[in-house]
Amino acid sequence: MNLRGIFYSQNALFKLGLLLFLVILLGMTGAMATMIIASIDLELGVSNLDAIRDFSDPAKVFWLKIIQIATHIFGFLIPSLLVIYLISKTPKGYLHLNIKPSIQLILLTVLIIIFSIPLINLLVELNNNISVPEFAKRLENWFYAMQEEQGNAIEAFMVMDNISSLLLNVFMVGVVAAVCEEVLFRGVIQKIFASALNKHVAIWITAFLFSAIHLQLYNFIPIMLLGAMFGYMLVWSGSLWVPIIAHFIHNTAVVVSAFVIDKMDIRIEQEMIGVKPEHIPMIISSAILVAFILYYMYKNRTSILIYAKNNNGPALNTDPQSHS
Repeated sequence: MNLRGIFYSQNALFKLGLLLFLVILLGMTGAMATMIIASIDLELGVSNLDAIRDFSDPAKVFWLKIIQIATHIFGFLIPSLLVIYLISKTPKGYLHLNIKPSIQLILLTVLIIIFSIPLINLLVELNNNISVPEFAKRLENWFYAMQEEQGNAIEAFMVMDNISSLLLNVFMVGVVAAVCEEVLFRGVIQKIFASALNKHVAIWITAFLFSAIHLQLYNFIPIMLLGAMFGYMLVWSGSLWVPIIAHFIHNTAVVVSAFVIDKMDIRIEQEMIGVKPEHIPMIISSAILVAFILYYMYKNRTSILIYAKNNNGPALNTDPQSHS
């Protein structure tokens, strides 16, 4: 029985529900299976899976990285590909990975991520200073506990004693996270929303969900804005490769800079670039450069209209100025 496109005519709500079901089912299955394998390898026993979360043990940290990779692949990538197969009559073209960005566009994508670092750091600082209403304090405390746990994990993950550990982190944080998250959020979720809503609304809803799933209340705004930028990059370029590359560069830059700063004993805090009063000229320059590159991308956007209302994939439009 050929299941390709079997849910093609279903509405957006059904498709999102199907995606959510597969994300939860396969994500939990993949994570649990990997944890069981890890517990056997570490001789912990399957009844003591929580013992894996020991950030002081390098062997357990290694397995936590493998679990993170498995969770992304089974929880993000595989459900996305399954849903695409079930809801599209042309699965191969659904993600627009067949559209290769130009060298110029790739270079601009790299530059915009580099130039945006001071702005992102400033937004993180501003986000941290936002006061949460009293009625939401319990929720804030929950998010704080989650983010503190994530912080402990990230700190352990960023301990890189050699090139091998650096390459594993680049693969985990750069390649796997960028590909899996962009396929899920920009490739599937944003496109499903855009089939029923205005594409700008779809971009911002997806960016909100993208930020929410990171469970980082104090980084919520900068992550959401990054997600929105990735969404517009997809719309304006017509290729999912562009937000994937942007996501990869952003994540990899964090990993590589942490490695270089540690090994060269450089006295600099990455997260402080752009948050001090003397950094105001840098912040202004950053904002101007980022705005200029985004405007250039917008003005030179592709003639391919990704979000055709009939969901048949890219609809050709010979006038690039007819959609924004």
